[in-house]
Amino acid sequence: MSSLLRSSVVALLCSGSLCAAAEQEAYRLTSGDTVEVVIAGHPDLRQKTTLSIDGEISVPLVGSVVAGDLTLTDLRAKLQQVMPGKPVRQRNAEGKESTSFIDPSEISVQVVEYRPVYLNGDVAKPGEQIYRPGMTIRQAVAVAGGFDVVKLRSNNPLVELAELRSDLASVSSELAFNQAREKRLRSDLNGQGAAGVKPDNVPGLQPGITRDTISLEVEQLATTLSDVENEKVYLRRQVTKAEERRRTLVDQQQKETEGLQADAEDLERVRELYGKGLAAAGRLTDVRRALLLSSTRALQTGAQALQSERDRDDNARKLQHLDDQRKIDNLKELEEVIVRVATLRAKLQSAKEKLVVVGNVRSQLLTGSMRPELTLVRANRKQRISSRVDEETEMLPGDVVEIKIPLDSILRD
Repeated sequence: MSSLLRSSVVALLCSGSLCAAAEQEAYRLTSGDTVEVVIAGHPDLRQKTTLSIDGEISVPLVGSVVAGDLTLTDLRAKLQQVMPGKPVRQRNAEGKESTSFIDPSEISVQVVEYRPVYLNGDVAKPGEQIYRPGMTIRQAVAVAGGFDVVKLRSNNPLVELAELRSDLASVSSELAFNQAREKRLRSDLNGQGAAGVKPDNVPGLQPGITRDTISLEVEQLATTLSDVENEKVYLRRQVTKAEERRRTLVDQQQKETEGLQADAEDLERVRELYGKGLAAAGRLTDVRRALLLSSTRALQTGAQALQSERDRDDNARKLQHLDDQRKIDNLKELEEVIVRVATLRAKLQSAKEKLVVVGNVRSQLLTGSMRPELTLVRANRKQRISSRVDEETEMLPGDVVEIKIPLDSILRD
């Protein structure tokens, strides 16, 4: 191959993006960079290789070569020293094999993939990003989804304004519901009825929702009071019926006791007559049978009277227990509602504060009145240097940018 042809091929290979190293000659290669070694006229020897942790690369025909801390110009010069003179066997179109030797001008090297850069802090997607020559911090932040202005130095997920408004409305509705329940329970315990259930103003909630909630609680209280009153009426009726039945049975028992006494006296007379031979045995048997029947009826009536008395007392106790148990249930439910209301009020206050913070931050970012604090950490010859920069600062491979949105003044407000 003539020197003119070689020069033309090398010039072609080094044109455009393939020769980005020409603009990055000051950049020094390090572990993680990927370079491509190209030998003009020998496409089969083209090879991409990544610098190892020791800064070495693998080069065709040569093997391992130390490339760490070298510029592309230095590395190209080094390869042009070690690779020439190496025989390369090739086959032409006719299948014949020939041997040629590499000329230094045929060797070129370029960076095909730089070490990534890293964004940390207040961005939507922190972490590593692919580096592109000439990349600025502004471009890197855009690729990372923009500034994450709501994280507030915590592990909470990004909360959008729409979600915050939805949360605010949800908490407000639940708070209104529980406040209405609290009003109903207190009114029921104090015996005020529906007059004690009045609406409270809940921030962020439409008045109509509050009125509807109160109306439902009033309706529920009215239904509960109606059910309780119906239960009381029923129990009072049962007490009255049991008492009336008991009295009837007591009167009946008294009459049957009188009849039993008469049957006993009759039996005694028949016995005397039977002993004197003035009464038949059949008569004595009939009198005994009548006495036994009267005694049985008297015992049954007495048992029924006792049962009616027990029924009366049981229903009276139920009537008394009805109010006591309802009071116990209301107090237990009221205790739970009070805790729930306190929790919801805290959530409501937190949601309002977040909404204010997010709105203020977005407003200040859009108007440009608040700028992020950017700190660039760059490794320079085994040292790490930190410096404050702006969004137009160009990055280099391996750079780390710490991003912080100054929200302290907003949070104090």
